[in-house]
Amino acid sequence: MFPITATESDGLSIDLDSPKFSYVAGETLSGYVVLKSERPRVKGPDGSVRLVLVGQSESKVRQGDGKNKQEYSGRAVFFVVKKILEPPTCDDTTTEHAWSFSMTIPKRSQSEPLAAPGADKWIPAQEYLSTNTDVTKHRLPGTYLAAQQDFMTGNKAEGCVQYVLLATLGRSGRCTIPLTIRARSSEYPIKMADQRSSQRSTRIDIKLPKQIQEPAGRSLAPGRRSSTTSSFFRRSPQFHFNINLRIPTVLQLSHPDSIPLEVWITPQEGLPSVDPAPEVTLTSLTLYLEATMGARCPSKFHGRETEQRIEYPLVKTKFKNLVIPLSGHPVNRHGSEHILAFTEKHPDDPTDLGSEGQYSFQDTTTQDSTLNLGALLDLHLTRDTIRSKLSSKPTRFQRPLWPSFATYNLFVRYNLRYRMTIECAGKKDDEIWNLNYPRADCTVLAASEQDYEREESYRAGKMDGTGFTVPAVMENVSDIADLVQNLVSVFT
Repeated sequence: MFPITATESDGLSIDLDSPKFSYVAGETLSGYVVLKSERPRVKGPDGSVRLVLVGQSESKVRQGDGKNKQEYSGRAVFFVVKKILEPPTCDDTTTEHAWSFSMTIPKRSQSEPLAAPGADKWIPAQEYLSTNTDVTKHRLPGTYLAAQQDFMTGNKAEGCVQYVLLATLGRSGRCTIPLTIRARSSEYPIKMADQRSSQRSTRIDIKLPKQIQEPAGRSLAPGRRSSTTSSFFRRSPQFHFNINLRIPTVLQLSHPDSIPLEVWITPQEGLPSVDPAPEVTLTSLTLYLEATMGARCPSKFHGRETEQRIEYPLVKTKFKNLVIPLSGHPVNRHGSEHILAFTEKHPDDPTDLGSEGQYSFQDTTTQDSTLNLGALLDLHLTRDTIRSKLSSKPTRFQRPLWPSFATYNLFVRYNLRYRMTIECAGKKDDEIWNLNYPRADCTVLAASEQDYEREESYRAGKMDGTGFTVPAVMENVSDIADLVQNLVSVFT
């Protein structure tokens, strides 16, 4: 089935102890399998309940449309946990019975179901996991469901990751409960300063207004213009600089800190400088996450796969008098990968929010500082919304953000895309960065357990209304480093 839904038949049902909206791998499930029947049926072999916990991912790919349509499907079973519940002690007149159980959700894939006869085989391919390796090292993804269609070609891809608890009694009694499993990322919010960032630099050369220089020792009477106006005495100075953007490669949903996004300019090394350097202002910024969702299916001849892209808009705004700070240290204009260390020397928060969404404020940056746009706009990302100072209410996405993951037949990865415009000495550079610039890969992690519990408490109305306390930042990131490294190794 695609996907499996909750079912009950012949009076058989599953009651979980303290049921929750979602669970995590490694958590223990406990409860009862309950039978309500007009006649007793729990004696002998037919009185045992077979309980099975299954984790799997399914994919469907349709290529073409109409008469030329071809459909493929694939399935990867992560694990199968079985348990036999013996019949309870009861008399012949009892018509309601209960079998207690306790089961632990596995943390990683199992080799037996993936290598079982008749199971789909998943060969190595970029972005996907393979069953040709040690599958017991593969982490389990969270519950996932997505469908995309290209209306131009008719191609359609569907995928789901689901976890199901199934109970059967005899030949007719059967019930199922789908479980929502969320991807575990960290116990506490990750420390953003310890995560990698990607630095991008672009060279820009701007001609400044021409200036006239008079020969030494020669002066002009008031009101007279020099007759020496040849190009020898004229010069058109140029301002050579690099504009740099530092963007995160890891984002965690519901993180208490704003998204780090820094911009600054540096003079180009080995070229003449202009003193004083003209101001460079940021006039607009467009920022969004691009999700790529892939699905593949095995076939008799070769694999069938497809990818679909979805945009999640984060920022689209214009600025006024937003000066980009100038740093005195030249940088490699090709950019580099390095550990991010924040310098909180960005301008003060804006004091005027215009009707057109333009910010105006006084520049208070100092030498060698950066402009932290994430802090300036107060950008906070959750699974369903983006919150910033551009709006009084969070902006809701059309569909939720799934954490990055890769499995045998499905994957979700992200790129952080951006466009900026600047102005210098009255000259505008409409799009100094555009969509043709190399993409900035970004790993999206699920919310930390602490942030998840905080949000769940808020939804349940357990907060006292006085506001949230800022959670402690995770100091030891060894656990999350393994997860990030695993995702990066799959997507590269």
